Amino acid sequence: MAVWVFEEIKESKRVTAQCTVCGKRRTRTFSVMQTVNRFNKNQDGTVKTEDQIEAENIRELNRICAEPFVCAGCSGA
Repeated sequence: MAVWVFEEIKESKRVTAQCTVCGKRRTRTFSVMQTVNRFNKNQDGTVKTEDQIEAENIRELNRICAEPFVCAGCSGA
């Protein structure tokens, strides 16, 4: 049985913000990961390059970090 190992491209970002519910300052780390492989394709069917994946990961992290911040204690988790 063949084993395929694909290169991972991972981006992470640490955010310190005030909880919108209780007002306490909290720190949270977000991370996004994709692999470079022949199945990870663009809308036009071409295989994504490392630069395209990295840019997409950064856009996703910025979107996640822009959302309102609620700490774990206030979210009920």
